[in-house]
Amino acid sequence: MEVNGDNFAREFSSLQNEIENAAYIAIDCEFSGLLGKIKDNQNSTMNENYISFIGQFEGLRESALKYSILQIGLTFISFTKDGLASCTPYTFNLTPLTDTNLFFRRDYCIETSTLAFLLRHGFDFQKQLDKGVPYLSRTEESYLYKLTKHKFKPEKEFISLDATAQSLVRETKAQIEKWRSELGKEGACNYLNVDTSNRYYQKAVHNLVESQYNDLQSVSKNSFVQIRVSESHNSRTSERQNPGADSIDSRKRTFYEKSVQLLDEAVGFRKLWDYLLSKRKRIVCHNGLADLMYLFSVFEGTLPETYNDFKSLLHTSFSSVHDTKVLYSKSPDLQHVIDNGSSNLQALVEKVLVLSTESSRLCSRLSSLDRGPYSIMMITKNSHEAGKDAYDTAIAFLYYLNYTPHSDIEELTNILFLKGQYLL
Repeated sequence: MEVNGDNFAREFSSLQNEIENAAYIAIDCEFSGLLGKIKDNQNSTMNENYISFIGQFEGLRESALKYSILQIGLTFISFTKDGLASCTPYTFNLTPLTDTNLFFRRDYCIETSTLAFLLRHGFDFQKQLDKGVPYLSRTEESYLYKLTKHKFKPEKEFISLDATAQSLVRETKAQIEKWRSELGKEGACNYLNVDTSNRYYQKAVHNLVESQYNDLQSVSKNSFVQIRVSESHNSRTSERQNPGADSIDSRKRTFYEKSVQLLDEAVGFRKLWDYLLSKRKRIVCHNGLADLMYLFSVFEGTLPETYNDFKSLLHTSFSSVHDTKVLYSKSPDLQHVIDNGSSNLQALVEKVLVLSTESSRLCSRLSSLDRGPYSIMMITKNSHEAGKDAYDTAIAFLYYLNYTPHSDIEELTNILFLKGQYLL
């Protein structure tokens, strides 16, 4: 199923149920770019392989912080009581665009070779940008929420005044109090002109009115500030006490609530990410270190600086991580699939689907997927579409579960692959 901005809210409850009931969740991402360089490390006392690993990780971290995720694929793997496997794939298009009313600007980088590659494979950038699910990282949400609170917090009394200005403000306050006491009397003026010698004093008078007289409004003139009863106050009946303050507070509260609601909607896909993290699910990926690093970068807004710290983050976030590239490379029971060939995901899936129909050792779980309700839809999908690749990852993982005796599944759990190295 494809999920975009127009149906994300409607599908959210169903997606929560899918996460809740899944035994495993296969993940795949399409990125807007991926750096290929190794950063140099000048510490010559380190082992050469370790230097290479550090450089690769730092380069991948830099890449994840610079580029974005265009599309996320999730496939929810569950098992029925009779042992059959069920896979439900979803494709989520993500848009970097945010609601213009947030007044939030975000850098968006795309690497040209990635752009060309995805275009060749039929990726629809127009749909991704126009119809995608919006998102805010945790860091971005926190920043915007602080701005919203600051924007609508009550004005405070202007305190950075010199002695002369403080004296003038006290005199102005006395004038205002006297004028207010005479309002409504015969011959009383409905405004008060306060002489101001400079813009600094004008600002002090405006601040005084805004902070202490919610039923009044002040307007700058050429050489004075004119103070009047606010229009909202005049529209109330005379029995109401200080209605201007009520009106202003009510308007501010309404605007504040709308701003918070807008911000909550802008969080978008990260709500689903937060829910997934809260359930600490078992994650399946294929060559998935980059996918995981991009996910944390995009939705958290930051990344640990070292692999050990990132590994700790994975352990606290998920129950386990299973990388099918590692499984097919390391498990003795699966070497017949690779057979000294490629561990490319599409090549693996083509092989295991053939083997599953030939092998009498397999139970009916994998065959049920090949005939399942999503199989025809997935066959027609393009490779390098995130939902398709997540589904293929699930197929490859389920073949491993069904073909091997599981004697090495714990041994190969939480191991990721990076440029020829297996990372514990």
